[in-house]
Amino acid sequence: MEFREKPNTEVKKELPVVNLSEGIETSLIKELAFDMFKLARSLKERASVYDTIISDDASGRSVSLFLKEVFDGLRKKDGIPPIQIRFIASGRFISEDKTKNIKEYLGKNKNILGRALLVTEYIETGKSIAKVFEILNSLQIDYDLAALKVSSISGEEELRGEGLKGDLFF
Repeated sequence: MEFREKPNTEVKKELPVVNLSEGIETSLIKELAFDMFKLARSLKERASVYDTIISDDASGRSVSLFLKEVFDGLRKKDGIPPIQIRFIASGRFISEDKTKNIKEYLGKNKNILGRALLVTEYIETGKSIAKVFEILNSLQIDYDLAALKVSSISGEEELRGEGLKGDLFF
């Protein structure tokens, strides 16, 4: 669209967004990007250690996919096949049925999971991710945990109390 003069507010409401930063809090995006790169940097030496990324909840998908891209690039340089990724639907309000389904799914795939990196976006209290720890521990799956953000009320000690057995990266 071409305009001879700057469109007024009413016209702007009718137009598709052409300026991608319009209406978006850019400081939030910068913070998210910084946190993702910080997490990737803390894990880059371990890219070849893991066989699988297990992505927890829908919110962890972006972080998991980003880490997969980083790991795959590093692994390719070393002649190692791409890391596999598995998505599980857990989250804050995980029901007994969901817990059972996740356990069955991971149990069926246990032999191909190898060493796993459990990835989530945010841990506040550690209560919801504890259900996933319980499942992984019961299946004797070797895993570490990576989170984009961990609340100050849920540090490593609290997560260990909830069942975390591997390393923690955030």
